[in-house]
Amino acid sequence: MIDLLPIVGLVFARTAAALMVAPPFAHRAVPWPARLGLAAALTVPLAVGLPTAHAAPSGAVSYLAAFIHEAAFGLVLGFAVQLVFRGAEIAGHLMDAQLRFSWGDVFGNPAGEPATPVAQLLYLMAMAAFLLANGHHLLFEAWHRGLMVLPPGGGEGLSWAGLPLVRALTECFLFALQAAAPLVALLFLFDIVTALVARVEPRLPLDPMVRTVRPAAGILGLALTLPLVWPIMRHHLHHLPGLLNAFAALLAGGGQ
Repeated sequence: MIDLLPIVGLVFARTAAALMVAPPFAHRAVPWPARLGLAAALTVPLAVGLPTAHAAPSGAVSYLAAFIHEAAFGLVLGFAVQLVFRGAEIAGHLMDAQLRFSWGDVFGNPAGEPATPVAQLLYLMAMAAFLLANGHHLLFEAWHRGLMVLPPGGGEGLSWAGLPLVRALTECFLFALQAAAPLVALLFLFDIVTALVARVEPRLPLDPMVRTVRPAAGILGLALTLPLVWPIMRHHLHHLPGLLNAFAALLAGGGQ
């Protein structure tokens, strides 16, 4: 058991760093001591399941370098997960821009950025979809397989970290565009119809009517398009564990 302690430390570094930034664990409602406690609870079973042939680096300097490397690798994995979730928030911001909603003066996130209502709603919906689909279990399984593919202290690692992050960023923007497209298209059609009516009958006082009707039409459109957003969320979040496995395999192979 004493021989296992160095490996346990490296596994804890990777797991704790990932949990610090990966949703839904990184939500502000989850305090950082709880994240560290969850990381500690996961570390021992994850470390025990590693191949017995693998050994931690010997020497204090080598071990410290490996510990920092594992923490950085955990941050990369956690940030990749966060990017996919941020796709829901970006979609919400696109919808809010079309609805012309902005509650940034009322609500704000810890970073001080404006928090618009639909963006908050979609971000919470993404976390709910992830948890209802047992995504957190699949995420833990993906981390375990990642440890098997890329054991602590092994692999080329961070020299190829940019490639996984580019893939996660691509997934993020695809998520955002697909989720926001129905409402954006609906309101774009509304604007076209309004412009045609104004061109055909320029004497109509359309501006006051549009300012009154458009928000109501936007809210109705949001209610109609939200059921279309849910399966899009489930589709993208369902691919998260496989994305993390591919990341670990890519990093283990040094980008091969």
